[in-house]
Amino acid sequence: MLSERAPARSAAAAAASRRNGAASCGPTSPQGKAASSRNARKHGLFTAQAVAGPLSPKVAAILAEMECGTDNGRAWQRDLATIAALRLSRADELVRGLQAELAEKVLDQTRSEAELGELIGNLLRMQRHARRFRGQRDRALRRARSSSAASPSPSAQLDSAARSEPALP
Repeated sequence: MLSERAPARSAAAAAASRRNGAASCGPTSPQGKAASSRNARKHGLFTAQAVAGPLSPKVAAILAEMECGTDNGRAWQRDLATIAALRLSRADELVRGLQAELAEKVLDQTRSEAELGELIGNLLRMQRHARRFRGQRDRALRRARSSSAASPSPSAQLDSAARSEPALP
């Protein structure tokens, strides 16, 4: 049985394809490149500024009790926990802002369903980020605690801190 092959492209089609490919190479001006570099940034959770803020007092107390010593694995987990805690703090701040904005727009009955739907979608995405950061923080703290024979007080504090944080739906 002979295999069926697609007919060869014509020279005109190949030339048109090359012309179209050459035209779609993205922004070339510095302003265009700067604008396109911000295309996917909506909330700033993964920027350097998101991990530069203050830690919550509970997490700061837990991290202060963990003595890194010479155990690089433990220090690495502590750093991961710190970054996740800072991102969680920023995500929680954004969730509170979105909740307030949603409440305001629900009370203002002139808003369209599309606007409310978009805001609810943003809120759900931010809550998902917050859950992920909370899990990253808690896992890193548990790993740092278990990587050496630390005193039991950080684990007790970690458990109480995890219980006292508000759970997201």
